[in-house]
Amino acid sequence: MDDFLKYFENKDFVQWVLNPNAELDTYWQNYIKDSPQEEEQIKKSRLIILALKSKKTLRSNNQLDAVYSNILREIKSQKKTKPVRKLFFTVLKYASVFLLFISISVSYYYYQKANELNKIANQLIEGVDQNNSQLILANGNKVLISEKESEIEYGNNGEIVINKNDTLNYKKEANTTKQQYNQLIVPFGKKSSITLSDGTIVHINAGSRLIYPATFMGSKREVFLYGEGFFEVSHNKKKPFIVKTNNQSIEVLGTKFNVSAYPSDKIVETVLAEGSVKLKPNEFSFFQDDYILKPNQKANYNIGSKEVSVSQVNASKYVSWYLGYLNFETSELKQLVKRVERYYNIKIDIQNKNDDAISKTITGKLLLKDNVETVLKVLATATGMELIKINEITYVLK
Repeated sequence: MDDFLKYFENKDFVQWVLNPNAELDTYWQNYIKDSPQEEEQIKKSRLIILALKSKKTLRSNNQLDAVYSNILREIKSQKKTKPVRKLFFTVLKYASVFLLFISISVSYYYYQKANELNKIANQLIEGVDQNNSQLILANGNKVLISEKESEIEYGNNGEIVINKNDTLNYKKEANTTKQQYNQLIVPFGKKSSITLSDGTIVHINAGSRLIYPATFMGSKREVFLYGEGFFEVSHNKKKPFIVKTNNQSIEVLGTKFNVSAYPSDKIVETVLAEGSVKLKPNEFSFFQDDYILKPNQKANYNIGSKEVSVSQVNASKYVSWYLGYLNFETSELKQLVKRVERYYNIKIDIQNKNDDAISKTITGKLLLKDNVETVLKVLATATGMELIKINEITYVLK
């Protein structure tokens, strides 16, 4: 431990690891050449410092101060008056490094685990059809669905029924114990609903992607979501249902909730309609809490700051999209415009960006089953703005 501290406390060494230059490179290469017995320790120290740079698990000095205060109280309780200061800083030094070592180890474990679970979700999909929804089976077969609104249902016998009409006979790979995943990709301008093999119903909004197993194996039911989905989870106390996103996981037994986790958004939004859910960050941290939501609560996870805020809401306002309308209350224009753009796969340019109109709040209802121009005219009237049609997919509000 003292060997590591020797390098950790050396500013030139830390600078060489994190921000190297020719002079430092020459110095440390010569140092290693002259002191070959130190080479292994230097390599280990470099790895630890680089890991600390990439994974900041201790968020603030206040959190470390709290740990240090506990150490100080323990020392004082032993009533060792003379060597207390020296002992304190020695223990402080070891305790801080111990915490860092543990943080790195546990973070690495969580990273490996999450990497395994999200491997298929992080794969890029080639040739994504922007005009049709796509059902991609584990064997690589792709099924295009042209309807604006589609419905997919998995049966217990391996059948997949699309729009209550077309039936696929899906057979998983023989003699395999490995979970096999299918994917449903819904482009902007369309939406879909899917009934999973356990009876859970997922309504998938425009511009979203759901990765899920044809049949759930093991002790958990896990799916992966990019974009927005409303989940009606089939109850199974022995097999919790987990929705994973890039930044957090939502764990439930049986409930109804909405998750919005579009890659382009800075906030992951979870709204609970019924039951209860537990929100857990994907990255491990000693000081990050899990959050349990109650009905009509919304949790916003800020991807940048990694902070979570919870507020009381009317959940029906947030889940109405899957029923075919946007029921909004004191919503900002820019947020509504973004939802309408995704639903109809169009571009809406707000030109008077310096005007109060862009940040004003609006209350009302938009029927998404209406054609796009009807919806935009209602939006323009509600905001007192003028609607200009540029072409079939581009509009201006000013």
